[in-house]
Amino acid sequence: MAVVLLILKIIGITLLVILGLVVLILLLVLFVPFRYSGRVVYKDGITVRAEASWLLKVIAVIGSYAENKFDLKLRFFWFFNKPADLSGKKEEHSEKTEEETPEEKIPLKERFEKLKRNLTVLKGMADDERITDALSFLFSELKRFLKHLAPKKLSGHLEYGLSSPYDTAILLSVFATSLPVHKNRVEITPDFDREILDADVKIKGRIFVVVVVSIALGVLFNKNVRYLMRTYKKYFGKKKENLAGGLQNG
Repeated sequence: MAVVLLILKIIGITLLVILGLVVLILLLVLFVPFRYSGRVVYKDGITVRAEASWLLKVIAVIGSYAENKFDLKLRFFWFFNKPADLSGKKEEHSEKTEEETPEEKIPLKERFEKLKRNLTVLKGMADDERITDALSFLFSELKRFLKHLAPKKLSGHLEYGLSSPYDTAILLSVFATSLPVHKNRVEITPDFDREILDADVKIKGRIFVVVVVSIALGVLFNKNVRYLMRTYKKYFGKKKENLAGGLQNG
């Protein structure tokens, strides 16, 4: 009996250790951010370097582009794997090509009727309060996701000049509208006398998985969003029902 109890005790301790490790890994994934950084330099050619890492760079992916060559490295516990050369060499394909079957042409009248029915359905969806609430919710969650995804650090400079002063001024006005994004953290200098492009821009940011998961779960379990998906599938899915009756309140 004592031997059985000892075995059960060992099994219980082992299961608790495994459960603790699973919980620890889950907490690390959720609450330790994935960090990313990038740098773009243009001076007689473009050079790009980007890095994404997790847990003090225990795992990291590093990509770089320079002189028409793209390299990708994977780093695990501070050791690099063999870099992959993705410079764009084309693989040789066999000359054999499959015979293409001609697509059946749909009569113009039938296409017009289909478009008319679809517009009727879309109008009914636009008048549905639950669908408009779902779209509003999706838009707000998208803004929340993009705000979380946006770089927290942005710096550098950009000096440019186009073929004409007018075009240079137009582009400067475009940059002015993006002021809420870069907030003058990138120094932009227009040159109205010559064509030039000189840039050096750096970004840094981080992504918390727990935030992404919370947004995804909020969208997944939102009743109005699920109603929107059911309605879309009903009228625009593969198995389409009769559209003449318009939308039905679900």
